[in-house]
Amino acid sequence: MRKILIVISVFAALILSVISCEDRKMDEPEIYVKVSQDTIYTLTYHAHDIVNITIELVSDYTATHANKRVDVTWDDSIANLTGNATATGGQRYFVTNSHGVANGGAYARSPGDLQLDFTVRQFKNVKARKTITVLNPFVHQMIADPPVIPNDDETLSHISIHIKPPVNGQQINISRSMGTFTNEEGTPLTNFVLTTNAQGAANVWIRSAENGQGFADITADLVSYPGNPRTVEVLFDWTE
Repeated sequence: MRKILIVISVFAALILSVISCEDRKMDEPEIYVKVSQDTIYTLTYHAHDIVNITIELVSDYTATHANKRVDVTWDDSIANLTGNATATGGQRYFVTNSHGVANGGAYARSPGDLQLDFTVRQFKNVKARKTITVLNPFVHQMIADPPVIPNDDETLSHISIHIKPPVNGQQINISRSMGTFTNEEGTPLTNFVLTTNAQGAANVWIRSAENGQGFADITADLVSYPGNPRTVEVLFDWTE
């Protein structure tokens, strides 16, 4: 009889263990991670770009997964994580609220591919990954309008320059292979460093030197983030 009771006890313990494992499995949530953008830019002394991160734990078995810790690993030389959209500091984990949701953010530090790996502390198999591209600001567009002007030392071509991200106060070095930079009224300019406006744009005009025929290469590069210049051409053609 004693042996039978022992066997029954062991069998019952095994059943309880299986049920407990099944319960834990049913309680295991799915993790959903959303990021507000997949590209951000490094900006010295300028908190312009932040990736807002939203983590949500969801399952059919449990109404909400509140107070669950979600650990995050990443290369902190590329970005800095925060516990919310305004805080600063090296946040290494998030904790879900009463709705099973956690929020945070990431600020760029240096260019690279920022790989964020999320793991729920109570459920080691519940994981997610997001990759965000971090870039230095750069000149992404230059337009010459019109691209062909007569070499009459008078007609102007409008050079518009746009940077990413579109922020105010970034200085741009600008040079040309020939011709004269002017303002919109045609007055020659002596300062060839432009400053972007609130839309991340800067403008300059160019005219030919008298009897100067050929292509003028107009080149722009950011002062604080050099090494990625952009160039357009303006053709000074014969006047009729």
